[in-house]
Amino acid sequence: MTKEVFLDYDGTLVDFEQPWLDKINNKEGSNITPLNKNEPAHKELIKPHYGMINKEGNNHYDDVPLFDGAIDFTDTLKANGYILKILTSYMSKNQMNTKDVHIKENFGEDYFDEIIHLSSWSKTKKDFYTKNGIIVDDGTKNIMKHVDSNDTLGILLNVNDMHYMDEEHLNELKGKSNFLHLNSFESILDSLNIPKHKRVGIFFQEKPTKKKKATSSNSPS
Repeated sequence: MTKEVFLDYDGTLVDFEQPWLDKINNKEGSNITPLNKNEPAHKELIKPHYGMINKEGNNHYDDVPLFDGAIDFTDTLKANGYILKILTSYMSKNQMNTKDVHIKENFGEDYFDEIIHLSSWSKTKKDFYTKNGIIVDDGTKNIMKHVDSNDTLGILLNVNDMHYMDEEHLNELKGKSNFLHLNSFESILDSLNIPKHKRVGIFFQEKPTKKKKATSSNSPS
C-alpha cells in the first residue's frame, strides 16, 4: 500500500464549521449546525456571512480548534513511515494565509512533508495531486473525484458523524473498492492495519504479552 497520505484540513483535522456557525447564530438568533446548514432557510442566513472568513484582517482560525486526537493521529502515521501532505482549499487569500499560520502553529513549521493550498476556483482539483496517494477528506465531491480517477484509497471522514453528508454522492460511492466512509481517526488507523502498540498518544495500547504454557512438574515414568 502507498505510504503517501493527503490530508484535508478544514473539517478533517480541525473543527472549521461550528465556530463560524456559532458566530452566525449569535448574530441571527438561529440554531444552525453542520448537520442542518443545508436547509433552505439556513442557507439564506449563512450567505451574507462568508465575509467573516474571507475579509482581509479577519482571522477565523483564531477560534478553530483541532479535533481531539488529531495530532496523535498524524504522529502515528509519521511514526509508521507515512509521508503526510496537507491538501486544502481556500476561498480567499486571507483564508489561505490565516490557515497556513494555524497549521504551522499547531503542528510545527516543518511537520508536514508538503502543504498544498488549492484555490476553490482552480480548474485543477485535488485528484490531480492524489494520483499516487491516499486521500482523507470530509468532502464527498473530493473523494468521488479521487476514487473515480485513481486506484488508491479515498477515505471520507466525518468526525463523530457531526457533518452533513450528501446522500446522492454517498450512494454513488458505496460499493467502490477503493472507498471508505469512516467517522474517527482511530477507524482510519484500523483500516491501515497499524497495530495498537505502534500508535501514539491516545491511540497507543500495550502489546499483549504471551502467556507461557504451563509445564508439568511430574517426570515421566
